[in-house]
Amino acid sequence: QAYYLPNNTALIVVGGPPMARLGDFVREKFGGWIKAKLQPTEPAAAPMPARSVVRVIDHKTSSDAIILVGHSAPARQTPDFFALTLANTVLGGLGKASRLDQAFAKQNISHQALHSGLEFKRSCGWFQVTAQVPLSAVPGAFATMLESIEDLKTRPISEPELSQAKSALLSNHRANLETETGLADQVTAIELFDLARDFL
Repeated sequence: QAYYLPNNTALIVVGGPPMARLGDFVREKFGGWIKAKLQPTEPAAAPMPARSVVRVIDHKTSSDAIILVGHSAPARQTPDFFALTLANTVLGGLGKASRLDQAFAKQNISHQALHSGLEFKRSCGWFQVTAQVPLSAVPGAFATMLESIEDLKTRPISEPELSQAKSALLSNHRANLETETGLADQVTAIELFDLARDFL
C-alpha cells in the first residue's frame, strides 16, 4: 500500500482479447488499485566500494568450479548502452569467436561454460563473466578472465568482430519481435526506462 502503487505503471497488451473487452477486464482486475502519494525510498543502489571481494565456497561433491567475476554497470539510460552491449558481445557473446573463448583456447583451459553478461536496470546494472572449469584449472581460468577484460579495454575491436557482434545482436532483436511476449517485453522496456517512442 505504500510502495507498490500504479503511479508509474504501464499495461502492455499484444494480441489477446479485443479492445472492447479489454477495458472491462482491466477495470475488473485492477479497478481497486489507485494512485496515491508515494513514500520516499532509499536510493536503489549504493556506489560499489573500491575494493575486491573473493569468496570461495567448497562443495566437496563437485568436480568442477564455478567462477563469477562481476561489477556494477550503468543504468539503462546511459548513452553508452549500445557501445557497451556490443563490447560485451565481443567479449563473451559470440561463442567460439568471442575473446573469452579464444583466450581460454590459447591457454588450453577446458571449460563446460564460459559467458559474459551485461544487464541494465533503471538505477544501475551489473556486468558478470561466468566460467565452469575443472578445479585444477581455477587459477589459470581466473587470470585469463581478468586478462580478457583488460584486453577489451586496451585492444581495439576489429571490424570483423564489430560486424559479427552487430549481426548477433540484430538477429536476437528480430527474434524478440517475432513473438507476442517478446514484443510486449520490448514495449514495456520503452515505458519502464523512458526510452524514445521510436526506439524499436
